[in-house]
Amino acid sequence: RQYQRRVRGESELRMPVLEPGQLELTQRPASEHQWAGRHFKWSNIRLNGSPTARLLALPGQTITISLDWKTSWDYSPDDYCPGCIVQLYYGLGAPGGFSQGIVRSGIRQEQGSDQHEFHAPTEPGTYHVTWEISLDYNFVQKVHSNDPNKSLAVIHVLPHTAWHLDVMMPFVGAEMEQLVVALLILNRRDSEENVIASLDRNVLAIIVSHVVLARQHEQV
Repeated sequence: RQYQRRVRGESELRMPVLEPGQLELTQRPASEHQWAGRHFKWSNIRLNGSPTARLLALPGQTITISLDWKTSWDYSPDDYCPGCIVQLYYGLGAPGGFSQGIVRSGIRQEQGSDQHEFHAPTEPGTYHVTWEISLDYNFVQKVHSNDPNKSLAVIHVLPHTAWHLDVMMPFVGAEMEQLVVALLILNRRDSEENVIASLDRNVLAIIVSHVVLARQHEQV
């Protein structure tokens, strides 16, 4: 993804982007899924308070996911196991992951909200928060897959040594993005009183990277 912004009539700024091979940047997860005629929709997903379904995290970082969910099923005898009581879960299948049950007594027209705190995996990689179902009378312990087709949120885990501005920009929030844009604008303006303008662009990128990384460390 390439970030482009216009600020107060300035010429268009092109933000740093991921280079091939730097990070497996996934598409935004789908908000609606279905299983055997049962439908479930995810909305208002927030990761560590940010309204996003993708997060760049440090190994072992504490993460809070919150979401709204809505389920429906127009009964059909042709659907698989129409008499079964279906449970719905969301969770992370990586080592140390979790499974959170949200629908226990059968999928039907229902909605609710949920929140769960967990830790990012310690190994770098791309990890999906996925949905799973069971056919039982109560919640059971589910092992979640890392299937992107079942993903409702995705966590990209990178060690702090791999956090550079071009890697971080697709994940920063609106407030931090505006700060980066403002710094780049100042860097383009020639003025004797403008210290930012005297900085080499690579030096500025390093400074911004440290600021963003410091914010992430606050959540570890």
